[in-house]
Amino acid sequence: MTGSEAGLLNYYNFNEAAGTVLNDQTGTPGNGILTAFSGDDSEWVPTTDKPESFEYSLRFDGANDFVNVPTLAYENDFTLEAWVRLDDNNGSHTIASWDFDTSPYAAFRITDGFAEFET
Repeated sequence: MTGSEAGLLNYYNFNEAAGTVLNDQTGTPGNGILTAFSGDDSEWVPTTDKPESFEYSLRFDGANDFVNVPTLAYENDFTLEAWVRLDDNNGSHTIASWDFDTSPYAAFRITDGFAEFET
């Protein structure tokens, strides 16, 4: 993927390697802001077992780190894709969550090793 594919709303490749901005590769105003990270760039780690186009990834502390992206208007069904590596499969690990005008809350998470979608 490059970010220029037809119908693509957002694309984050996590290749920044430093800083507090996660750039949306589509060119839309969808950049994410790293929130509650240490601020010393230690959260950006080289990715060793990766597809070729991914050089870095983010390490979340599991307590309060998240990336805040702007609210976007999804009018139809959409697909969420994520490459995730967990240090521990026990417990609940939220991969993405959002609020909708028509639905109060939705989340995609991995709980005790199983993927689940909650609305």
